[in-house]
Amino acid sequence: MKRILTFLSLWCSIYSYGLEYEYSGLKFELDTINFTAELLPNDLTKTGRSVKIPDEVVYMSFNLKVTKITSDAFQNNSNLTTVILPEYLESIDAFSFSSCRLREITIPKTVTYIGELAFLDNDKLDVYLNWDNSSIINISVYSFYFKDEKNFLIPSNIKLYIPAGTERFYDYRKSLEVSRFMGGIIIPVMIIPSEIFTCEYIGLQFYLNPADFTAELLDNDLTLYGTRVEIPDNVIARGKIFRVRKISNSAFENNSNLILVTLSDYLKSVSSKAFYGCSSLKSIEIPRSVEVLESDCFRSCSALETVTLNKGLKEIRSYAFSNCASLKSIEIPNTVDIIGEYCFANCFGLETILLPDGLNVIKSHVFDHCSSLKSIEIPRPVGVIEDFSFAACSNLEAIILPEGLKTIGNNAFAQCSSLKTIRIPRLIEVLEEHVFQYCSNLETVILQEGLKTIGTVAFGECLSLKSIEIPLTVNSVAGFIFSGCDSLDVYLKWEYLYNVSIDEQAFYFEDKNGIPRLSTLKLHIPEGTEEVYGYDMETVSRFKGSLLVPMPKPPGYILQVKANISNYTYKIIGNHSYTENNIPDGTELIIQIEYDKTAYRLKNDIIYLKITENTVLTLNFEPVPVEPEPELRPRPPGYTALVIETNCGIKTWTINDIYKDNVNYFPPGTDIHVILDYDKSYLRTDKDEYHFLLTEQDVTLQLIFDVVDNTKDAPRYLLSLHSAAHGEIVLKPDSQTLDSASVVMVKARPEIGYSFDGWLNQYGQVVSRDAAYTFRIISDTYLTARFIVQRNAVYDLIEAGIYYQNGTVYNPAGYDICLYDTSGKLIIRFKENEKQINVSKGIYLITGQKGKETIREKWSVMK
Repeated sequence: MKRILTFLSLWCSIYSYGLEYEYSGLKFELDTINFTAELLPNDLTKTGRSVKIPDEVVYMSFNLKVTKITSDAFQNNSNLTTVILPEYLESIDAFSFSSCRLREITIPKTVTYIGELAFLDNDKLDVYLNWDNSSIINISVYSFYFKDEKNFLIPSNIKLYIPAGTERFYDYRKSLEVSRFMGGIIIPVMIIPSEIFTCEYIGLQFYLNPADFTAELLDNDLTLYGTRVEIPDNVIARGKIFRVRKISNSAFENNSNLILVTLSDYLKSVSSKAFYGCSSLKSIEIPRSVEVLESDCFRSCSALETVTLNKGLKEIRSYAFSNCASLKSIEIPNTVDIIGEYCFANCFGLETILLPDGLNVIKSHVFDHCSSLKSIEIPRPVGVIEDFSFAACSNLEAIILPEGLKTIGNNAFAQCSSLKTIRIPRLIEVLEEHVFQYCSNLETVILQEGLKTIGTVAFGECLSLKSIEIPLTVNSVAGFIFSGCDSLDVYLKWEYLYNVSIDEQAFYFEDKNGIPRLSTLKLHIPEGTEEVYGYDMETVSRFKGSLLVPMPKPPGYILQVKANISNYTYKIIGNHSYTENNIPDGTELIIQIEYDKTAYRLKNDIIYLKITENTVLTLNFEPVPVEPEPELRPRPPGYTALVIETNCGIKTWTINDIYKDNVNYFPPGTDIHVILDYDKSYLRTDKDEYHFLLTEQDVTLQLIFDVVDNTKDAPRYLLSLHSAAHGEIVLKPDSQTLDSASVVMVKARPEIGYSFDGWLNQYGQVVSRDAAYTFRIISDTYLTARFIVQRNAVYDLIEAGIYYQNGTVYNPAGYDICLYDTSGKLIIRFKENEKQINVSKGIYLITGQKGKETIREKWSVMK
């Protein structure tokens, strides 16, 4: 009952009349029954110099049209010179603007009432009227009158500009010396010049273009020396409204006084050097209307800490934010597809950046010398990383390169002195010169088959690199590729050197003067190739400047298999030169088990295994039960079961972007989309996606995986873990590289006042909501722990229009609502505008999804 009363009181507070509410610095009286608002007097209306009244007031989930200016709203405001009226305005009450200093005002055509003496004593006022011959109005006969010293009403000197062709409506007669309308002087419509002209408006200078009624902000004393500047959405001149679409080049350049600037909501671009060198500017919000940030527009804004970019932005050009040393984080919307050269170069304080999903190229020098950047997610479509893109990012610890990457330019990661691990994607054929030079903490480099060329000094001065294997596909090696790597073991695979071009100084070191010297590298060559490389065991043998070390043949072991049944077989998958009785120590195997699946069940048919002296593979087969297995959790009444079975022991699927269980329940008619995510290098199956409509009949989906026959040794994968603000990772593996199919457990803990929100992958998708998350690693994995502030759920739900009354949840905005208990069990899911529910006392999680808008809050029910 207590909860029902709470929602009833909230209902009454939402749907009411006479509620006072502040919005955009102004005070309004709200009518949420008729969805209108009236402007009331407040400090801004009584003292402001320039006031824009919004067209609508946003309150909770309502947009209320501003239709009335109440009596004396601006009365006696001697500062007021400019006011912009809302487009839905219907009524201007008596004395609303009396005793102000208005110079110009445009009355919308929607206005049907103006009270008496509404503009009293505005003796230099030009009023632009928009009523035509069909308008129906109720105007006081004294609307534009003044009073004399004896308080008698007298005609005013207010000039009323009327549209062409409406003279009869306003009773304008050319034969009269002065024609009047409600006390004002009628002047037929003015002709706007056909050519661009300049105009000063609220202290700013503009170019106005009558051809399309647009305005361009020019530089003047206020833009070059002012501290706070608000660029208006519109300029009103000669009875017309001009939209502010552009800021001219260098309009605010080197204004070291500028602290705050507000941009026009109609702005299309921020021009070149518009805010160059504004060294005191701390924050900027780019409106949704802006499509292009031109080159150098915010360059060298050294105090700039916060930049808000909105959807609609398409391109950020070269040097746009370079040398913004105080900028700490920035999120680039997915609408952006081009980020220019040097865009964030020398942003020394930049710690985090979220790149757009549609980015294809990371341009040269774009993050050069971003020395605080610790990690970055490269979007999947990126195919090119150009020269010096991440050069001198000295705190960059981890970066996962997308598998579709084809090109890495020279010096791309040079001087990334904190980088520890890098895995080069399969499509990369060339590592350009100096690409990882001076990465002094780089410990692990994984080069893959497909690489063909290694450029000059590619890994020079990588002092922590201890071991590297050069793929067999490499056929061109330039000079000094490992210069300065004193303790490095290099493993070569070439069994002959035909068609392989190796520079004479490939494995030499360079001294400080650039003079070649013999290196301390150890080149490990395949067994039986001593003659190819010129190895002589009686002398110190060298090859291209380094020591030769023949690789000893590792000891071999037998694969021991134990099972609780006898009628099974197994095979080792992949190309290999060893026999099952003599497998080299440390070899990683992929084993496929064959057996009668109608009689037995095995947890995994495909097993990853590393061979050692004492390795024993134990297979525990279970008989297939005669009776069907019990369902994992109770079936909600009327729901259909979707059961997923697989021969691979890893949950490799998601259902409708959320569910991952083997058994899930949905209402009949649910549109089901199953997406498989697995290592395609070693596994294959018939389909990667299933899309169908559930009926009342239960569905069993069997996912059968086969091992790719040409698979080589099982890989090792990179695990990169990061923690967002307001929490930490308290449990993680000791190593960053793990055997394929290893079981991994990670755990995150939030700060006080915050809660754990989820583990995010490199694409920003939530892969688990569990703070303690256990999974098998089957590919390079990037996880970020995200934390959110604990918030008031009722407030957020009501903002979305969701409320509860008499056992019914009301969902007027049509969110996709899910209600879960504390164990994560889905209780109900619906999109209807009204839904009866029956829940017991306790804590629940309610989520709402609508497009990209998401609500996720805890819900406490007390009965």
